[in-house]
Amino acid sequence: MSTKRLLPLLFVGEVALAALAITGASATQYTIIDLGVFGGYEGRAIGINDSGQVVGYSDLSGGHTQHAFLWQSGSPMRDLGTLGGDSYASSVNESGQVVGASWIAGNGPPHAFLWQSGSPMQDLGTLGSNSFASGINDSGQVVGASWLTGSSSYHAFLWQSGSPMQNLGTLGGTTSWADGINNSGQVVGYSDIPGVSAAHAFLWQNGSPMRDLGTLGGYASEAYGINDSGQVAGDSDIPGVSAAHAFLWQDGSPMQDLGSLGGNSFARSINACGQVVGYSYLTGGRHYHAFLWQNGSPMQDLGTLGGPTSIAYGINDSGWVVGQAQNSAGNYHAVLWQPIPEPTTLLALLCGLAGISRMAMRRKS
Repeated sequence: MSTKRLLPLLFVGEVALAALAITGASATQYTIIDLGVFGGYEGRAIGINDSGQVVGYSDLSGGHTQHAFLWQSGSPMRDLGTLGGDSYASSVNESGQVVGASWIAGNGPPHAFLWQSGSPMQDLGTLGSNSFASGINDSGQVVGASWLTGSSSYHAFLWQSGSPMQNLGTLGGTTSWADGINNSGQVVGYSDIPGVSAAHAFLWQNGSPMRDLGTLGGYASEAYGINDSGQVAGDSDIPGVSAAHAFLWQDGSPMQDLGSLGGNSFARSINACGQVVGYSYLTGGRHYHAFLWQNGSPMQDLGTLGGPTSIAYGINDSGWVVGQAQNSAGNYHAVLWQPIPEPTTLLALLCGLAGISRMAMRRKS
């Protein structure tokens, strides 16, 4: 490698270390914002992009129907409609494309959908019957799971415009589910193992067989999020006790146990800085709270809206976290946790450069 090519990588590496030092130095203070509901009792925010667009679902008035929503600061929750029945949104990319699932008209089965502003909700079809979309990257590649024709088995899929839904297979068992995809097209999820009544987290990338990521020593594991550096977040059984802990996995290192707030913990998303969010049961095991984990700091409790429970589903590169929290009246609302003070664009830039550095080092190794 020439000196001219080496110097930029060295600079990126130094900036990446600075970013990691900033994010891991101390616990970040958060304010919780109630995003409300369409008129019912329950709302849940599941995905967020770096522009602060939030997606999820909310009850309509009366509480018997749920619709997917898109929220952004300064505007009310936007109803994204349906394919005929209920709907929910699970992920949004940087172009504002939204995916999820909607029951089709006439009490039909759920189908994965793609929604983008100015166009009607697009039915992505199935591998046979039901389908659910869980994640979308900035290229518009969509992942999720679909039931096979004439079978009770479901398989992870990859969908992209102009191509039929692709069956990603399994780890040898009969079922698999894809939950996350990064901008390199790497897919994570979980698949059952032949001969064992348990599923393992997997990593899939085009041209390679599905890779078993193992566990923290217990029987089962599931992966939910992957960033552009290939870091994976999920949860796994731990040995010796009937319990599960959130994990962080990266190639070349053993699966890292992220601990808990007292009881079981479950990770749901990871950003470019390697910050992980999810939920953990408190000591005693009755109630669970949303958490934020970052390297160098203990798991941080993000609190609730005044009720006993909350859960975090997504995080963007500015550290904004979305999920659901119970209020003092016992209702569950979609929420957004924002850092105090709000992070500068420099922090988001450092976070991105940290990811670039990790990718460069991974490709070099």
